[in-house]
Amino acid sequence: MRGDVTTNGIEGVFSHFRRTMVGTYHKCDVAHLDRYLQMFAFRWNTRKDGEAPRMNRLLVGTQGRNITYKALIGK
Repeated sequence: MRGDVTTNGIEGVFSHFRRTMVGTYHKCDVAHLDRYLQMFAFRWNTRKDGEAPRMNRLLVGTQGRNITYKALIGK
C-alpha cells in the first residue's frame, strides 16, 4: 500500500461483477460482453442514487438511441 492507494476498491467491483454474471445472467457471449460491462458500470456508478433518479438518468441517456434486433444479434 502506498498512502491512500489500495486495490480493495477494484477487487470489490470485479467480485461484484463476477457474482452478478454468475447469479443473474448465468452466461455471457463474448460479442455482448461490452454491453454487460456498460450496464454494470452504470449500475455501479449510480448505486448510491435512489431508484427513481437512476431510472430517470437511464431514460434520459437512451433518448434518441435505438438498436435493431438484427444489430443486437450481429447478423
